[in-house]
Amino acid sequence: MFGLPNSVQLSSNPIVSGVFAGSGITVDRNIGDVTVASGGGGGGTQTNVSSVFESGNNNLSTGTYDTLTTLTVVTTAPSSLITITHSFITNSDSDTYIVLRTVVNGTVIGQSPIQLQMVDDFSSGTLSLFYRAAAAGTYTIVLQGTRTGASIGGVTDIFSYALSNLNG
Repeated sequence: MFGLPNSVQLSSNPIVSGVFAGSGITVDRNIGDVTVASGGGGGGTQTNVSSVFESGNNNLSTGTYDTLTTLTVVTTAPSSLITITHSFITNSDSDTYIVLRTVVNGTVIGQSPIQLQMVDDFSSGTLSLFYRAAAAGTYTIVLQGTRTGASIGGVTDIFSYALSNLNG
């Protein structure tokens, strides 16, 4: 905190009531300086980013799920949190319903039914999910879609990404 005005020093800022020294944390009480030293997390990798862009499917199947995107994430620490986001554009030729779901290593972790009420108009959407990896290893994340309505409907311009080892 050297060189900062007195208004933001720990000793004069009422938001911080105290900092305690500990493993990797040192406090110089004379000047209000706090130093945090950390080796990072996630088994040597703090953040792993995986992303994919797919053109999508304008006419999803009825009764079966089509694979829209596939991501592979490798975690290097147990209990890693994987943050998953899918952004996409929806379209239909009439009122219809689609269902998007996210599958991690063969298990459905989230399902989102979407009603499409547009005719040849496009709309955008985003799905965000979190998955706690039980152990270090490889996780395959798949976005799938199906159509439950009679009219043609689908998703295009899909961008999926995942962040992992944020808390490793």
